[in-house]
Amino acid sequence: MKRILKFSVIAILILLISLFLLPFTFKGKIMKIAQEQANQNMNAVVMFNDINLSMFKSFPKLNIVINNLNIKGVDEFEKDTLIDIKEISLDINLASVFSDAIEINKIYIQSPYIGIKILKGGKANYDIVPVDSLEIEELPDEDADTSSAFRMALQEFVINDAIIIYDDIDFDMKAVLNNLNMSLTGDLTASTTDLQIISTIEDFTFTMEGLDYISKSVVEFDAGIFADLDKFVFTFKENLLNINDLKLKFEGDLDISDDILIGMDLKFSSPENSFKSLLSLVPAIYAADFEGLESKGMFSFSGNAKGEMDYDLTIYPEFLMNIDVKDGFFQYPDLPKSVDNVNISTKISSPGGAMDNIIVDVSQFHVEMAKNPMDISLHISHPDTDMQISGKIDGVIDFSSIKEIVPLDSMTISGMMKANMILGGKLSSLENEQYEDFTADGEIKLTNFEFVMPEIPQINISTALLLFSPKYVDLQQFNMTIGRSDMQIKGKVENFVPYVFTDEILYGKLSINSKLFDANEFLTGEETAEVTEIEDDTTALEAFQIPENIDFVFNANMKKILYDNMIIENAFGLISLNKGKMALNNFQVEMLGGDIKTTGYYEAINIEKPSAKFDFLMKDISISETYKTFNTVKTIAPIAKYSNGDISIDFSLQTNFDKYLNPLYNTLNSTGRLYTESIGIENNQLFESIADKFKYEKLRNPSISDVDIKFEIVNGNLEIKPFDAKIAGHKATIGGKQNVAGDIDYQLNTKLPLGKVTGMLAKFSGVAMSEEVDFKINIGGTLAKPKIANIESGATQSAKEEVTEEVKEKVSEKAQQIIDDAKKKADDLNKKAEIQADNLRKTAKDAGIKLIAESETQGKSLIKKAGSNPIKKKLAEESAKKLKTEATKKAKKLEQEADAKANLIIEKANQESKQIITNAERKANSL
Repeated sequence: MKRILKFSVIAILILLISLFLLPFTFKGKIMKIAQEQANQNMNAVVMFNDINLSMFKSFPKLNIVINNLNIKGVDEFEKDTLIDIKEISLDINLASVFSDAIEINKIYIQSPYIGIKILKGGKANYDIVPVDSLEIEELPDEDADTSSAFRMALQEFVINDAIIIYDDIDFDMKAVLNNLNMSLTGDLTASTTDLQIISTIEDFTFTMEGLDYISKSVVEFDAGIFADLDKFVFTFKENLLNINDLKLKFEGDLDISDDILIGMDLKFSSPENSFKSLLSLVPAIYAADFEGLESKGMFSFSGNAKGEMDYDLTIYPEFLMNIDVKDGFFQYPDLPKSVDNVNISTKISSPGGAMDNIIVDVSQFHVEMAKNPMDISLHISHPDTDMQISGKIDGVIDFSSIKEIVPLDSMTISGMMKANMILGGKLSSLENEQYEDFTADGEIKLTNFEFVMPEIPQINISTALLLFSPKYVDLQQFNMTIGRSDMQIKGKVENFVPYVFTDEILYGKLSINSKLFDANEFLTGEETAEVTEIEDDTTALEAFQIPENIDFVFNANMKKILYDNMIIENAFGLISLNKGKMALNNFQVEMLGGDIKTTGYYEAINIEKPSAKFDFLMKDISISETYKTFNTVKTIAPIAKYSNGDISIDFSLQTNFDKYLNPLYNTLNSTGRLYTESIGIENNQLFESIADKFKYEKLRNPSISDVDIKFEIVNGNLEIKPFDAKIAGHKATIGGKQNVAGDIDYQLNTKLPLGKVTGMLAKFSGVAMSEEVDFKINIGGTLAKPKIANIESGATQSAKEEVTEEVKEKVSEKAQQIIDDAKKKADDLNKKAEIQADNLRKTAKDAGIKLIAESETQGKSLIKKAGSNPIKKKLAEESAKKLKTEATKKAKKLEQEADAKANLIIEKANQESKQIITNAERKANSL
């Protein structure tokens, strides 16, 4: 008996040791396969921290956890993250590890971020597998091993706390899914199986062409699906889709066995026919006391789809969709007015086949807002070949009554809009300029419109009048003020109907006049005080896109423009918007104390890589004002800070920008000419050093006259061709270059009277001190810290020795004063750094406390929303727990980052203070 017990204990120990060691035994093989699968033939950068293996976590399965998987694109997608997943957990059949195909039974994904991006032209960041690797050159032999390294025997798939962003720039469409949780269960190893999907999205937004169709909606999806995995036919059984308060259900079959066509036989409907459910899709209504909203009326949504549809959406099934509202009404309990008599009848149908067979029929859309009626009807057929339209708008909107219908919080709106318009005919009539065959008649008039909302400038439109005709829309009046800005616009817009319905090009010729246009109000959202003095940059700029389907020409005449830190006056000329570019043609302005004329364009078709190309002719502009205004000048010509006078420049410029419209200097190219009668230099370190070296005060704050410079910038590297000028009245030749990193290499050749530059006439026997001697001064260092690299002269050897001896003499009192001042400046710098560091740490700690408090509030709200549903409640509790955990981590990270930044600030101050003292000692020694 003892022997049996002994051997049993030994066997159990061996088993436990084996279970502990097995993961480490196979970790190398798993890591190797994962790495090969991740990086083989992929146009992407794939990284993950580690792979952990365990036999205890999901015994008898082998559990594999991949930590911090990150996939980024290359080339134009190098800054875009495609996938970032905190944790992927896989349960694997242990026996399969010994074979050539590893069998995965369960997948759990925690906190994934998926960012899909599609550029203009259709190139997508998820196309990371080269086409070459997908091509099949020949059919494999029957005996060839075609098995994959992995095989799905999946029974459970879980995603928790996901963020998915789909950004299709090509179609101007974007979807954002925040906090997606999904659970899929079923036996995917069987030929047929019952699948159960439970999914929630706490925040879903869908935007197309700048319009939010769904905004911050809560989505829940609970579906039972019978799956024939051999035939790839899926039958939807009991299922329910909730979007906010709207419930939808559908049933039927979906056949995806074909690579080209999707077969379907589906029916869909709304199980609860309440008008209030439809109202929940309106963001402003759903967000404002939706539970207390009183509502009446019936809503019905139903339809079906039967037949085949291709993936390219050129073939459609037979389908029918009905949306109807009868006698709709709603009113908030605390507001005096209501929306009444909402009656909507819409049908979208097709017998199947081509897109051209689709018919959209809005036979009725009637609503009365505070007793003001609005009627709309629209019928569209043949949308693909020659769209035929008929429709009308007739009604009144009293904007001042909206606040009596819907809670507007801090927003106020007033004014009256009257619309009366009819449309009818084929688009081909407009394209062929057969305007008599198309009906477009009516007007839209807006009077005394006012819109006030925090953080944006107040908008007032005294009068706006649009007259419609088949050929054009005539903007007869448009008088508007935004904040302090005023605008008056008139002109005609053509091709309006094709632009609205088929996204064709909109043409316009307009005049715009303004006494004051403060662009900073649009950039910052705040009104600015009257600018009396140009200061350093104050406005955060961002790249903006010009719509590619707009072709507008503006004849502008604007008396005063405030943009960023610039004051621009008497601006006039042509501004055009065409094919995604904003172009200026002989656009003239008065600014920087002089006159500027420019022709060129800005474009940002790829918003990540905006660019510009302009020709400038600037006359008599102030150097000091130019330096204050343009960061580019601060970067490539910091000496302008110490210069005064007026210059004229004739140059061309081409560059790319970052998304904040900062020039990318390695893409900056320019050629041009700069000329001026005289420039004054004051308090510049370089010229002070030259004056100290030569003991010639006239060179300390010199004037440079008769300047005519030809320059060229190639990829940010500046070269100045040697040019003649006068420095402090002495002839000089200046030239050289600097690179994009800021390193400089300039040469100054000049003639100086030997006696004046030494100040020691008596010491040079046999040398005419009045004689002018050639000096060659080589200037190196950087733009921020230029320095004299070398001085050569044409004086006699004895004169050179005397000059050298003179330079070496120290002026003790002045030297000590320089060092004392530097120490005081260094102490002040260190004290300020300590204060800044303490403030940074305190701000981070306060922000962390706030994060945790907000997470707790949000978690309680989630649990409350879940109600008594046990599944929802469990998901909500897990989400609440996750929210607090993440908030705590973020709070800790904020404090760590703040502490690191604070230490860097102090360290940087220490280094700068040491450098200040070192520089002072060097300067003192050079006296």
